[in-house]
Amino acid sequence: MEEYAFDAAALRKLMRERLDQASVRVESGNAVAKVERVRRGQFELTLVNSATHSAQYVFNCAYSGLNAIAGLPKTAHMLKHEITELALVELPPSLAGLSTTVMDGPFFSFVPFPDRKLSTFSHVRYTPHANWMESGSNEKDPYSILDEFAPKTRFRSMLYDAQRYLPDLAGARYRGSLFEVKTVLVKNEVDDGRPILFEWHRDEPRMIWVLGSKIDNIYDVLAAVKEHIREY
Repeated sequence: MEEYAFDAAALRKLMRERLDQASVRVESGNAVAKVERVRRGQFELTLVNSATHSAQYVFNCAYSGLNAIAGLPKTAHMLKHEITELALVELPPSLAGLSTTVMDGPFFSFVPFPDRKLSTFSHVRYTPHANWMESGSNEKDPYSILDEFAPKTRFRSMLYDAQRYLPDLAGARYRGSLFEVKTVLVKNEVDDGRPILFEWHRDEPRMIWVLGSKIDNIYDVLAAVKEHIREY
């Protein structure tokens, strides 16, 4: 079966060009510290460097930090967070340039990694290192939890299990790991689904949360945003 993959570096470059062409102001590396509603349909955003901006809509697309911004209410849907590991490997010549996913049983996968001549390597059993549910109003920022966790790689466990099915993987060389927080809706724990969360505040429809875990969900989000703006 032929299946297509996307180059995250190429997509990032394309999106930056489109933002520039549209004259969109981007504050990269500068987080939102607080959001205040001045009046209905009018907001003031304060950044960590104390700069402020006014807005008529607030779209909170912060992924794992979705509920970590002061002044923004919690989502109505319960979220589950996982600290996950993607190992970066140099594949042996027999597997170089290939992408492989084993779907049944002990799921594992490796795909090319942008910007380097490496591949990411994951395993359903060993990629998740820890998980927790959001439970209250004083929830810590998931990224703070990640910083404190200091996980150790499970690459060897991934490799030893996967090479039972693909022996050439024994020649893979470990080059590091990426640790990240993965966030999903608790209601999809039973089916591993990755739907878009598109939710707005019941008293302030211009305050909107968006959580999507699949790149192709962007098309569903764009349609939902256009419809919502027409109504509000």
